[in-house]
Amino acid sequence: LIITEGEYDAIAAFQVLKELNKDPKYAAFNPAIVSLPDGAGCASKVVQSRLQEIKSTFRDVVLAFDMDEAGEEAASAVTKILPSAMRATLPSKDANQCLIDGRSKALKNALLFKAETRKNTRLIYGGSLRDAARKEAPWGRSFPFEPLTRLTRGERYGETFYWGSGVKMGKSELLNALAAHNILEHKERVFMAKPEEANAKTYKLLVGKAANRIFHDPTIEFDYEAFDKYEGLIGDNVAMLDLYQHLTWDHVKGDVIHAAGEGYRTVYLDPITNFTNQMSSGDANEALVSIAAEAAAVAKDHQLAIHFFCHLNAPPRGSEPHEMGGKILSNQFAGSRAMMRSCNYMFGLEGNKNPDLSIEERNCRDIVLLEDREYGQVGRVPLYWDNKTGAFNVR
Repeated sequence: LIITEGEYDAIAAFQVLKELNKDPKYAAFNPAIVSLPDGAGCASKVVQSRLQEIKSTFRDVVLAFDMDEAGEEAASAVTKILPSAMRATLPSKDANQCLIDGRSKALKNALLFKAETRKNTRLIYGGSLRDAARKEAPWGRSFPFEPLTRLTRGERYGETFYWGSGVKMGKSELLNALAAHNILEHKERVFMAKPEEANAKTYKLLVGKAANRIFHDPTIEFDYEAFDKYEGLIGDNVAMLDLYQHLTWDHVKGDVIHAAGEGYRTVYLDPITNFTNQMSSGDANEALVSIAAEAAAVAKDHQLAIHFFCHLNAPPRGSEPHEMGGKILSNQFAGSRAMMRSCNYMFGLEGNKNPDLSIEERNCRDIVLLEDREYGQVGRVPLYWDNKTGAFNVR
C-alpha cells in the first residue's frame, strides 16, 4: 500500500507505476495507492482509523508524503502508530512534481525499492539542545488539591501515574475529582475506561463531582438545576469506552491512541488488573510488566497523561488491613516492580473505614506520594470527603 499526501500525487504515482510496468504478467495489475483526504495534518488520525484494515490486508506500507517539514512530521506520526511503515525519499518535492520534472523512473524506484523503515534512534548532540535546556522549568497543570500540585509540580503530558488503595476506599471518587478538575479548570478533554462501572453511572458521578452534588443516592434529593448546569460543561469533553467489548490492553491501547487523535489527551484507566483477570499470577505479572512499559511509551510518543488505578495486594500478616488504616507501600501494588520501573508517579490513597470511628474520621483520606521519578519527592496530602456534596477537600 502506497499512501500519498495529496490526490494529484496518488494519480501521478499510479500513472508512473502503470506506464513503467513492462512485465506482461502484471499488465492487469493495479497498484494500491491512496491519498490522505486532508493533507499531512490528518495522517496519523486517518491511518489510526483504518489501522486494522491496513494490517490485515497489506504486508508493506510505503509513506510517499511530501519532502518537506509537514511531510516529515506526518511520516513520524504514522510510524508511531504503524512502526513497520516505510518512508519513501522522493526525487522531487512530491510524486506529482516528480512526474512533471521527468523523474518517473526515479519515482518508481523510490516507491518500490528504496523505501526504508525509520530507525527508532539517532544521535543528538548536546549543543543542539542548548536553547531547549536554557529555559525555566514550567509547572504542569494543577491538580484539584494545591498541596499535591506543589509536591509534583503539576500534571504533565508524556507521563504515567499510578494510584492504589484498599477496597472501596474512594479510588473512583478520586478519579472523578481529577477528571472534573481537568475539564472545568484546564478545558481538557478526558478519556475514561472503567469496566467495573456502567458508563451512565460514570457520567452521572462525573457531573456530580463537577457540581459538588450527589446525584446517584436516592436518599438525597436530585438537584436538576445543578445537574443541567454542569452536565453542559462536561458533555463531550469526556469519552468513554464501550464496555460491551472484550477488554484487552492491546485493544484499549488502540482506543487510547485513537482518542488522542481526537484531542482526548488525559486518560484514566480503572483498574489496570482488569487486563489480567483471566491470567495466572505469574502470567499476570509478566503482562503488567509489558503494559507498564508500553503505557510509558504511548504517553511519551503521543504526549498523553495516563492514569492507572490499581488494586493492592494484602499487607503482611499481622499488619492492619488497608481498609482499616494500614499503610500503603509501593510493593503492594499488583505488578509493583513493573510500575516502579516505568511510572513517573505512584500514589496511595489511605484511610480507615472502621465502623467504630466517627463519620468524620471515616471520611478522612490521605494521598501519599510513594514514588516520584521527576523530583524524588515523598509526602502526604490530607483530604476530607464531604458526604453531603461528594467533594474531596484538603483538610
